[in-house]
Parts: sequence; C-alpha cells; structure tokens
Amino acid sequence: MQQHVASTLKLCILVIFFLFLKQSFCLDPTSYEVCAPKPCGHDGRSINFPFFTPGPRASLCGYPGFEVHCYDNGSLVLPISGNDYLVKDIHYSNSSMRLVTAQNVTCPSGLTNITLDPYRFRLFNDSVTRELVFLMNCSKELPENLSRYRIGSCNPNILLVMLSDDRNLEMGKEVCGHLVVAPVQVHYDYAGIGRQQMEVVDGGNYAQVMMKGFMMQWVAPYCTECKQSGGRCGSNGYNLQCFCPWGDQMHAISCPTREYGTDPGMLLVLVGIGLISLVITLIRKLKRRRKTNVNVENFLKNHEFLDPKRYTYSQIKKMTNSFEINLGQGGFGCVYKGKLSNGNLVAVKVLNELKGNGEDFVNEVASVGKTCHVNIVSLVGFCSEGHQRALIYEFMPNGSLERFIYGQTSSNNNQLGWEKLFQIAIGIARGLEYLHSGCST
Repeated sequence: MQQHVASTLKLCILVIFFLFLKQSFCLDPTSYEVCAPKPCGHDGRSINFPFFTPGPRASLCGYPGFEVHCYDNGSLVLPISGNDYLVKDIHYSNSSMRLVTAQNVTCPSGLTNITLDPYRFRLFNDSVTRELVFLMNCSKELPENLSRYRIGSCNPNILLVMLSDDRNLEMGKEVCGHLVVAPVQVHYDYAGIGRQQMEVVDGGNYAQVMMKGFMMQWVAPYCTECKQSGGRCGSNGYNLQCFCPWGDQMHAISCPTREYGTDPGMLLVLVGIGLISLVITLIRKLKRRRKTNVNVENFLKNHEFLDPKRYTYSQIKKMTNSFEINLGQGGFGCVYKGKLSNGNLVAVKVLNELKGNGEDFVNEVASVGKTCHVNIVSLVGFCSEGHQRALIYEFMPNGSLERFIYGQTSSNNNQLGWEKLFQIAIGIARGLEYLHSGCST
C-alpha cells in the first residue's frame, strides 16, 4: 500500500512538472501571445489589429477583410479588388495609410478597377485625391489633342492616361474601348499670386504621380479600451474580442480586472502544492496507522489467553445489522445495538481512528477483559482488523443511568427516589474501588 502511494506521488509530481513546463515554455501559446505585433521591414513598421498575416490562428488577431502579406524584402502588401498595393506609410492613431500600386506602372495594361468595401476602406475626401483614368484598346489614329496622353512604353497597344476631370476625357472615350480608374493624389502648381492650377497628368508624368500613391482610411472596431486594459485585440469573425495576458478566453471590449488566482500558471502551482501536500499527509497517516496496527497486533499476540472473543469486521456488521440501531456516542466512538449468534444482545462500541500508537484500545482490552464485578459492564468480545476497532459489551436493557437522572419525562424521575439514588452511588463507588484496588490489571 505504501509503495503504491509513493508511486502515485511520483506520478503526480511528473504530471505537475510537465504541465508547468507546458505553461512556462509556451508549448501551446495563448491567443494573447499569438496576437503580438508582427514586425515587417527594417523601418520599425509592425502589423497590428485590424490587420493580420496568414498563418495558424492568425485570423483571430485581425478583422475580416484586413489580411496583409509581409515578404522577405520587407514589403507589406494589401490586396484590394485583385490589385496588390504596397503599404508605404501606416498610422494606427488615425486609421490611415498611404498605398502605392505594386503593378508595373511603365505599362499598366494589367491594371483593373479598384472597388472598395465601404465598411472596410474609404478614400480620403480631400482636394488632392483624384481619379486617374487609363483608356485602353484605343484606335491607332489619335486626334492631335490626345497625343500627349499616350503611354509610349505600351507599344503596340495604345493606352491613354489622364485625370477624370480633364477636358479631353470625352474625346478619349470616343477613340478607346475600355477604361480603368485608379486613385491618385495630385498637387497644385502656383500660376501666380493668389492663383493655383492643378497639376496636369499625361503620358509623360503619370508614373511619377502613381508612385506617390494615395491616402486611404480603414474602418474597424476601436481597440483603445482593450489596449488600455492590457490586452490585445482580435475577433471571432464577427465581433471585436480582447485577449488578455492571463488565461486564453476571449473578452468583449476589454480585459476584466485581474484577481488573485486567475493566472493559470499560479493556479497550476497552487494545485500542485495542494496535491503533493495531500499525498504526503496520506503517507504519514498510513505510516502511523501501520505502526498502530503493529503495536496492537503484537499485544494481542502476546495475550492470546484473554477471555474476550475476537470477531472480524464482517461479523461486527452482521451482528449490528450494518449498524442499524445507534444507542449513543461517546468520546471514542459510537455505540450500536447488536445480537450474537446465540441470541444474546450486546452493545458494540465502534472506535474512532486511534490516536498515538493504539494505547487506548490496548488498555481497554487488557483491563476490562479480565475484570469481573457486578457493578462493571463485562467485555464479551472485540474486533481488530486493519484500522477497524470495536469493543463488544454486554447489553444493558435499561439504557444509560444519565437518562434516568436527567430525563425530561416525569415518569422517569418518579422511578428514582433518594434511597435508589443512594444504592446507585454505593454501587458506583464499589466498582471504582475494585478497579483501583481489587483488580490486578
């Protein structure tokens, strides 16, 4: 039994140690750890909510529609409407960024129209944001007014480029079969004192205009409260979630106030200490019980001549009908009514767990077992099996003396007069005198 408990203790320690390593060395990182800012490039730029990169559990760290790609050369790319855009500047404070097309601007024949989800992205509504129109599939015979808008590097294809508010746009539509619109930012040229003239975009300078990029804002749930509470933002695919440094549960908006014991690592340590203490206490208890059993068994072996009969625990249960009738309870255990195989009634005192090394049980069996006096209840048997202990006395049908002296019913009080009480006191005194002086044990 002791070896089995020791093996169990070792197993518990190994399990706790493994779980502690698992918690400490991040064998299974939490969502908070997975959603740490991801660096991209050498300029200190990082990927934070609502953006996320592809990977296991990475979508938890962003918001739907904000997937980006970070390449080895440090390029951060945002795909929109089938076009790839390089993220040149990003400002999380006002949810804005500057994008530049990743297409070949020298001949943008593969460019397609950009369509923005109004619930995700919005172009800046300012005076410098314009639409750049690419006219494709144009006829070879171009009017003289359109020659400056031709992109010369796209031979043999003929492409024209101009701003959407250029006065020659309608003429270009007449000679071209397809158009693509791309957002750009243009600047004003000073034409004189107090006068500004918008920059003209044509086939000669469109590439420089496109490489300047354009500003765009994104629309996503605010992460301010979550960050202020010490968490990191993510989503469950629909709503904002806040991941906290302790635990791996999702919280809405922000992290709750941390309370003692909510850290899984701390809980694990406390549970481990509790389990180890419990097993150590159990081992000590078993050692004491084993020592008690040895002491009791040694005594009984050396005093096999004792008159009281020894019973097994199963015999005790049988004679008390599984401890059906409780006669009372004392300082050392409960007393139950029993019946021997010969029909004699007995009072069975089932002892509590022995204190020390079992002296109480040994003393009572040794002393009461050899007493013989009219005023002392006789011990007719005992039980010592494992940690189970019981003493079997002759049954007193009138019950306890206390019930007659301090009983609540008037009928009991009327049974005892002063003469009877005097006789009882004399009998008790004779029994005590026998135990102190007349009994050899």
